[in-house]
Amino acid sequence: MLTINLKTAMLSAGLIAASVYAPVQAKTLTIALDLSGSNPLLNDKQFNHNAAQYVADTISHLEKGDDVVVQSFGSLDNTANFNRFELPIKRHNAKKVAGQVAQYVRALPSNSQAQGSTNLIAWFGRNSFGCEAGGQVIVLTDAIEASEYVNPNHLIQGKQDLPKPNEFVQLKGCSVTFYGLGVGRLDSEMLNLRRAWTNYFESAGARFTAIAK
Repeated sequence: MLTINLKTAMLSAGLIAASVYAPVQAKTLTIALDLSGSNPLLNDKQFNHNAAQYVADTISHLEKGDDVVVQSFGSLDNTANFNRFELPIKRHNAKKVAGQVAQYVRALPSNSQAQGSTNLIAWFGRNSFGCEAGGQVIVLTDAIEASEYVNPNHLIQGKQDLPKPNEFVQLKGCSVTFYGLGVGRLDSEMLNLRRAWTNYFESAGARFTAIAK
């Protein structure tokens, strides 16, 4: 009996050691920039400043080994949206990366032109976000989808729902935050947008937060 207990103890110790020293997957923070004409990121100085500061604050709390990815979206035919900037978090550089990304966001009004549509649904289906490691996605957007899937006027009036996520939307395990949802809109329109996107991300298996301004 003593031998069995000793083996059991050794096995338990081995399992504990394995769990302690198992490699931890790095987290990916994706910053998505809505460059469509309806989003005030390009034309409202105060909103732009607040959004840049929110992003910087989030990045400053990342840990060594995490990654920051910055992308834009809007019209599908705009090749500027093909760019993907990756910034790894190394030892003691989180605040530096936070400052770089904030500066990039603040410079958008000078460096970008407003795009004619908002293909947010397509963007979620065309990209991966490290959700298996608990990835985080921050989208600086008014959340008004304007694409082949949705009439934006019907969406904000609550007359049309968003489609269910297709099989290529891989968001299970991720947390998604919309910063600026419904900005500048009537409260009823903001609520319609919030309900629509809450249902969408619930179907996708993601945790959703809306910061409405």
